[in-house]
Amino acid sequence: LLRRGRSVNSNLSVISKSILVRKLQGEFTERGPCMRIQVRSKHVEVDASVRAHIDRRLHFGLGRLSPRILRVTVQIVDLNGPRGGEDKVCRIEIRMLPTGSVIVEDTDADLYVAVNRAVDRAARSASRAIKRTQDIERRSWPPDGPRPALVSSEPDEQPAA
Repeated sequence: LLRRGRSVNSNLSVISKSILVRKLQGEFTERGPCMRIQVRSKHVEVDASVRAHIDRRLHFGLGRLSPRILRVTVQIVDLNGPRGGEDKVCRIEIRMLPTGSVIVEDTDADLYVAVNRAVDRAARSASRAIKRTQDIERRSWPPDGPRPALVSSEPDEQPAA
């Protein structure tokens, strides 16, 4: 993997390589990595204030996990249309590195409440998923290296001949 005359060491993990490529592609700001956030709506008007609220909540909830997040898709749906009721659905899909995704959905009459609860749940779920992958990576390290020998506190006895 070569980019702009720089080489990536082959023993880096998949996560480290992806973060390095994202740095080289300019997807990092002065505050850190950028999450790609897509907001989609169906049967409801999403204005600039709602988009700003979604962006603010996602950056607050997922900001520390952003090096491992590729994309966040937020879908806002009004199930009943103009009839009202508890029908605003906020579905959040988080695509993470190296693989995997988290999907969270919440429904409420108030769109802002649905967004807040969905983002909180998505942040907890993504954090748990990342912790699981870190635990698996730690258990399998070094992947092909020698296993440590068991050390006994007792001296080896010579068998009697």
